[in-house]
Amino acid sequence: MQHTKEAFESIYKENYKFIKLFCIKFRGNNPDHAEDLTQNVFAKAFLNIEKFDGKRATLKTWLCAIAKNECINFSRRFYNKSTVLVGSPELFFYNLTQPDNAEEQEIEKELENKNKNKLEKIYAILNVLGEG
Repeated sequence: MQHTKEAFESIYKENYKFIKLFCIKFRGNNPDHAEDLTQNVFAKAFLNIEKFDGKRATLKTWLCAIAKNECINFSRRFYNKSTVLVGSPELFFYNLTQPDNAEEQEIEKELENKNKNKLEKIYAILNVLGEG
């Protein structure tokens, strides 16, 4: 996989919505926290793309693993202890596919509108990190 801006932009555009919804569901429907977590996921993915092994997992699975770890670490920092997830993992992942209500549908529309701005913010962060 090429480590280029164009390749990463494609990864970002194809997976942003899913990862954002993943973080929203994982974090208890808090879109503000989920937005920060989503940006962290893609920043870490960009910085560690050479560690991705397509033979072991799909790209989406790899991004979900990063997102899960980001959400857990955030919960530990936010609550100063790990939080307990309610419900089965199967139900959690099943619920990612469709919005539950009008609020989630509105969030999805908002995400689509903000997608370009978030990509630019991630590039700005990565440029700063690259200079340091």
